[in-house]
Parts: sequence; C-alpha cells; structure tokens
Amino acid sequence: MKDLLVQVKSPKALDDTVQAFGAVVLEDAPGIYMQDTPGVYVVRCFGDHKFVKFAITTQGYGSLVGERDIEPPSTDSEAPND
Repeated sequence: MKDLLVQVKSPKALDDTVQAFGAVVLEDAPGIYMQDTPGVYVVRCFGDHKFVKFAITTQGYGSLVGERDIEPPSTDSEAPND
C-alpha cells in the first residue's frame, strides 16, 4: 500500500475523484481531511498507486509532493500472551 502526498486546494474534490481509482483522501474526522503539511493532503492508494499518481499529475487534480510506503495491517490471528 502507498500514500501519496498531494498539494491541492480542494481535498473534497480530490477525494471524490480518486475514489473512482481505488484511493481516498484520509480524514482525521468526518469532513476534516488529514494534512501532512499545510495544504498537502494524504491520499491512501488501495489499488494501483502508479495509476492514481499518473491521474493526479497528468489530469491536473493536484501536485504530487511525495509518497511513502504503508505497511499493510497484520493478518496474524495470534493474540499476544499476557
């Protein structure tokens, strides 16, 4: 999984767009979008991050500032011993 850091004026419009590509703009709370730095929002890619990155940059949805790898959640079903 990959996060893209995208500078954009309207995170809601970006979120509405990237959801069609298998990604979302992360929210701290409903309607309050997560910012990495002021004006730079975190787009979590669940599908093909290269396509999402391509769409954002070539279609003018925003400016790519950076990206980072995200560790997928553990699927280990063993509970820790107390």
